[in-house]
Amino acid sequence: MLLTTAYGDKNDQTAKVFLGGKGLKGETGATGPKGADGKDGAQGPQGEKGETGADGKSPTAAEIATEKALQEHVTKISNTKSRI
Repeated sequence: MLLTTAYGDKNDQTAKVFLGGKGLKGETGATGPKGADGKDGAQGPQGEKGETGADGKSPTAAEIATEKALQEHVTKISNTKSRI
């Protein structure tokens, strides 16, 4: 006696055909590698020109040093008066 497994009326039918052609769903694949960084964007437009100084020129280093010395002198005088 020859034993054959049949999934339907026909002996040549496969399990896939018998189950309606649907297999089990596989597992979700792993996350792929991170993509490369994109290119830098284009440079933005140039900003507007600032206002001109009051006399049209920047203070010199000597003027800045003089102003600083004057401020320190005024501070010393103020501190001396507050002690009296």
